[in-house]
Amino acid sequence: MPHTKHLLLGAVAAIALLCCNKRYDPGVSAELPGPYTNVAPYDKVKPKAKAVTVNATAESSFYGNSGTRYVVPANAFMFSDSTPAVGSIQLQVAEMLTPTDMFFSGVMPISPEGPLISGGEVLIQATQNGRQLYLMPGKTMQIFLPQKSVPEPGMSVYLGTKSLTNESVMWTISTDTLNTITYATDTIRVTTDTIGFVNADKILTDTPSTSGGGGGVGGNALPGADSISIEIFPHDHRPVDSFRLYVYLSGTNSITPLPGTVGGKLRIRLQRRFATIVAVGFFNGYIYADNVTKAIKGDPTYRYDIHPYKMTAEELRAMLDKLQ
Repeated sequence: MPHTKHLLLGAVAAIALLCCNKRYDPGVSAELPGPYTNVAPYDKVKPKAKAVTVNATAESSFYGNSGTRYVVPANAFMFSDSTPAVGSIQLQVAEMLTPTDMFFSGVMPISPEGPLISGGEVLIQATQNGRQLYLMPGKTMQIFLPQKSVPEPGMSVYLGTKSLTNESVMWTISTDTLNTITYATDTIRVTTDTIGFVNADKILTDTPSTSGGGGGVGGNALPGADSISIEIFPHDHRPVDSFRLYVYLSGTNSITPLPGTVGGKLRIRLQRRFATIVAVGFFNGYIYADNVTKAIKGDPTYRYDIHPYKMTAEELRAMLDKLQ
């Protein structure tokens, strides 16, 4: 649908990205907009990476912290000078499978074409004695992403590019024929010839968008979308423009960051009947957050008020987990 190109963050579509490749370095990339999430207060609750040691010359299989299975063929890795890796190597994987994990990691399912529905995001890094390794040309590894329900059809492999200065990641679809998606009953299998940020994704066709009025950023809405107003009234009279808004759409494995408010107000358009808008802000080391659920259809003048209050990172995670 052409409306999928109407990205809620209009500047994103104009940014040139560095393409991921076999020698992708997660720490070096083009600059991206952000941060979507201030991750500093989240160290205790954001997804933790898992490190394993494997034999580079033998096939290996292991599980990450969230139940994702990784299968690596023998003789698959090399150094930057194309020298094959032999002996013990270290693999580190981080998994962001749910919207809550994506929120706390700061790795949102966002592409230049618009927000994404994710089958699960992973970050794979390989080293030997501190030296970075890469997959050899023609070699692929497999990632088995567990799904809570029937896997979303029509997924493609997306590769991520990380910002130079913050934790945001932009995803672009892979055109490499070696990068494929296959399905099992409750699993999405990703085959990839690239390590780094890897994701199974599809474009979210009913994209949340912003519109004029109430300090919103101009945008285009889908036919039949509701235009609703959001206004933030934080406890303790905290500065309203310091809050960021995120949308959880019912029935999707997706979280969409919205632009900042003006005077604590933003007008957005939502296609789905049920959606939850979350407001999060940080003041003097404390988290302030709250959410409100849109559960009506057809009233374009309806206003939703959000009243963020002080909470711990653990309390915020518990609140977000209930939205999934």
